[in-house]
Amino acid sequence: MTKIHDLRSFLAALDENSRLLTVNKGVDLVHEIGSVIATAESESGKGVLFKNVNGSEFSLAGGMLASMDNVAVALGVEKAGITDYLSEKMDTLIEPVIVEDGPVHENVLTGDAIDMTKVPVPTHAPLDGGPIITGGVIHSK
Repeated sequence: MTKIHDLRSFLAALDENSRLLTVNKGVDLVHEIGSVIATAESESGKGVLFKNVNGSEFSLAGGMLASMDNVAVALGVEKAGITDYLSEKMDTLIEPVIVEDGPVHENVLTGDAIDMTKVPVPTHAPLDGGPIITGGVIHSK
């Protein structure tokens, strides 16, 4: 199994375990992406990677933890062992690792170059008031 240490390796692990759907055709941020993610979640619980988001230079992934099967892949355990694994790990601190170089540094914007409108944020459903970043999105410094 792929050792998971970042988002890319998590996507690879999901793919390796047939838990990832990859969409290569162009998709729209308004309703289309949300619809595909909702359908994948209800039909298979698989995560979805959109490689070609219309109007964006970035790919977009959603529904990555939509099922306990995906959570098991993320943790590297069998589904039946998730609770025990998490219980065991709650008391284990992991020290952060500071790196000078690596994939984490590929998309760095600072000062006036910061433009959050470049981040592809979908409008999931017709009655949504606009684009919504759900709880599973992390922007970090």
